[in-house]
Amino acid sequence: MLLVVFATWARLIFFVLVIASFSNILMTIKQMMGSGTDFFIILVMYLFTMSTIMVGLFQDSAISYSNIFNSLRTMFDAVLGAYQYSIRIKPIDYTKAHSFIMIFHLYIANIFLLNYLVAILGNVYGDMGEKGTFFYKIYKYKYIERYTIAFKDTNGYSELIIHAPPINMFLIALLPFLTDKEKILKYSLVFSKVNFWFENIFLIIYHFCNELYLMPISYFGVLTGLYGASET
Repeated sequence: MLLVVFATWARLIFFVLVIASFSNILMTIKQMMGSGTDFFIILVMYLFTMSTIMVGLFQDSAISYSNIFNSLRTMFDAVLGAYQYSIRIKPIDYTKAHSFIMIFHLYIANIFLLNYLVAILGNVYGDMGEKGTFFYKIYKYKYIERYTIAFKDTNGYSELIIHAPPINMFLIALLPFLTDKEKILKYSLVFSKVNFWFENIFLIIYHFCNELYLMPISYFGVLTGLYGASET
């Protein structure tokens, strides 16, 4: 169910990709995630290494190192700045050793690894400033090609494709008629008209009210102009 919801709303992102400003931002984020994959693998390996060390040394001195999961979470929190040096001093006081290892961990993770990530993302951002327009044109071409094929359908099945969320939820009403070509064509046409007027009725009402509001202003403006012209 979650996969269906995700796939449905992912179509909305595909629509946004044909808008120049949004397309550049989304493609930059996508390239950043792709370029950061190797970094995240290195980070995970490093965190597992440090977590194993901390469990081996301090599992009796702190609940946060009682097992590998807690230790991994503690090391990750330290990368984000949520760390502490204090641990239990019984049965053995490992406070100094814990402090030195934590300082080493923060030095490697927060200074080297995070700055390396910033450098990677900075390079991607600089490259996408030049390539963003090109990717936008690629996705716009794919969008036009995909929906041009759908609009060529004459059997009514195009309605199942061309609508984005959340409008496509109402297409459930057409699903029982998929095997009946006459009914799917008939009800698809009905759905198309209902959807068209539902989307545009608010726009029509808005423009109609706007025209009613502007009519007296325009009328008196023209009347004043004519009166001024007659005086001259």
